[in-house]
This record gives sequence, structure tokens and C-alpha cells, in this order.
Amino acid sequence: MEKYKELIKAYRALDLEDLSLEIRVSGTICIILAGLMPFFEQILETFNIESSMTFGFTNFSNFVWAFSQCLSPFFLIIGFILRPYFISFLLPIYCYSIQMLWIFNTNMFLDDPLLHLYAIGTCTIFILITFLIFTLKKKNREKIENDRLFIKEMEASIELLTQKPS
Repeated sequence: MEKYKELIKAYRALDLEDLSLEIRVSGTICIILAGLMPFFEQILETFNIESSMTFGFTNFSNFVWAFSQCLSPFFLIIGFILRPYFISFLLPIYCYSIQMLWIFNTNMFLDDPLLHLYAIGTCTIFILITFLIFTLKKKNREKIENDRLFIKEMEASIELLTQKPS
């Protein structure tokens, strides 16, 4: 458990400037792949790639879709650990927004403008929430730093007041 805590502490201490471009690009690619994976079965259907190995699913396309849904979180986690560029998170949000709408309305097609408007709206909300969280975190850090400075000044003042005049 201690090694795990040390690993988490070391990860949090990583500064973005310390990471090489290759590592961040690799993380970005993993995040993008995670976003595109749910549509992999669409690519297979486009090129008429089929298989008899359905592993209990009604067809190969359903199997590929379910399998890609299982793999996608792993790519997201690996990508997140590699500290990708923030913008790369928009693609999985966009794609999963489209997919979420498809769950509730299977009659929509990929070229439906309402579908893309919904996905863009979801991405915009994600950006706003992320900006709000970062702003609150920054203000909280500033408040903590100001509180520490105030405590130091108060301790110095108390020390001066408690000294006996000589």
C-alpha cells in the first residue's frame, strides 16, 4: 500500500514540462482511439468485414461494438496516465454523446445535424465545467497560500509581542 501511495505522489508531482512530447502525443493518441473505438464496428460494416465468430452475439457487428466498449476505458486510462493534451478529451466526449443519444433514439443517423448539435453542446458544457473546476482549484490554492502567509505573519507578531523587553 505504501508503494502505491508513493507512486500516486510521484505521479501528481510530475510537471507537464517534464514530460516529453512523445509521451504526451502517445497519451493523446490513446484518448483519441478510445473515442473512436465505439465506431469501429461501423468501419467494419462499411468495408463489409464479417466473421462467423460472434461469441454469443446476434452478429459480428454487435460483438465488435460490445468488445470495443470494453476496451475503450482501458485506452482512456492509459492515455490519462500519459498526460495527453486537454483538447484530445473532446473527441471521446463528442463520440460518446452521439452514442448516448443513439441509445435513446436508434432512428437517428450519423448525418443528422441534431445529433451533432447535441454532441457539440455536450462538449461545450464539458469545457465550461472543466474551466470552472480549474478556476476553483486555482482560487483554493491562492486562498491556502494566503492563509499560510497570514499564519506566518501572525506567529511572527505573537513572537514579537511575547518577547520581554530588555
